[in-house]
Amino acid sequence: MLGWFLRIALLLAPLLFAAGAQASEGYDSHDPDSLLRMTSGMSTSEQAQFIQDFELLVYLHGGGTGEAGMGDGSAVLNGYTVEKVRAEVALAPGYIKEKNARFIKSTIAKMDQEGGHEACIYRNRFGLFGPPLEYLNPYDRCKRYSREALQAMLQDPNGQGQAPPAAPAASGSPSGIDNAGAPAPNPATGQVNAQPNLAPPKAAVVGSPQMTDVGGGVLRQAGSGLQWARQDNGVDIGWTGARAYCKGLGTAGGGWRLPKVEELRRIVDPNLQFRMAGKAPVRVSPLFSLSDQCAWSSNAEIAGNFVVSATRVALMSGVAAKAAPGTTSGLRALCVRDSPGDAASEGH
Repeated sequence: MLGWFLRIALLLAPLLFAAGAQASEGYDSHDPDSLLRMTSGMSTSEQAQFIQDFELLVYLHGGGTGEAGMGDGSAVLNGYTVEKVRAEVALAPGYIKEKNARFIKSTIAKMDQEGGHEACIYRNRFGLFGPPLEYLNPYDRCKRYSREALQAMLQDPNGQGQAPPAAPAASGSPSGIDNAGAPAPNPATGQVNAQPNLAPPKAAVVGSPQMTDVGGGVLRQAGSGLQWARQDNGVDIGWTGARAYCKGLGTAGGGWRLPKVEELRRIVDPNLQFRMAGKAPVRVSPLFSLSDQCAWSSNAEIAGNFVVSATRVALMSGVAAKAAPGTTSGLRALCVRDSPGDAASEGH
């Protein structure tokens, strides 16, 4: 009998060792498979929650701006193990409450100084309050709150970070629409707190106006005057190669180009559940078929005839960052063109 136990133990030992190694492995932003290995032993729901927690810590550690996610800033968590991520996430609600209180106090002080009666505040998917995000469409940049509502927020006895009631929107103004759409989950538990003061969920998509598949590998972005190639180029590519790829793309008659930074950022939807593009998560319309997370923009810094740097955008977070034009790893060409069928509204 003892012999059978020893045989089973010897068979299971490598598996147990591998599982332990994955659990204790530290994150490495230079290794595209690092996060996948850390979560390989988790169920699908556990994996989704862990990646959401991971994104929260990237944001709280200053790894990005706006709706920061994995993007280019995840290096701030290099060396973090699964256990360390979970331990810090457990402390996040208290930190978020304190940070929101500081922001609201400074907002009230500014209102008093300038004689204002209300403020426009953006609440991101992590529950943190901040200034309006100008790159979002006007309906989703922020929500207006009266001074009294902000004072009530500071006196919230539950400590749940609940959104205060909004001030009535002026006639024809979109600012009274709640940008959050629905209550955000508690980052520590994944459960949604009761938030009766929030407006009902709305159909409008934040930061990414509805896409329509018009066939032939083309998506139309409503209200932007733009059409997008449904697929990226599919392989690592540098900035010069990306420009040439889009210029030569013959899909649906051609006329394609690299998008500007703001055009790329506007297809990122921070309220969408992430999905995988290859081995990396993105938050764009599911009508896109992407192979990685970052795309080149047309924006570049040029000195004489020399391209010093070009700007890439993370399609998980909307975070833009400069890179050497010869950089290729994880970078794609996602092409755009003016759409004669739509009314231009973004300066086209």
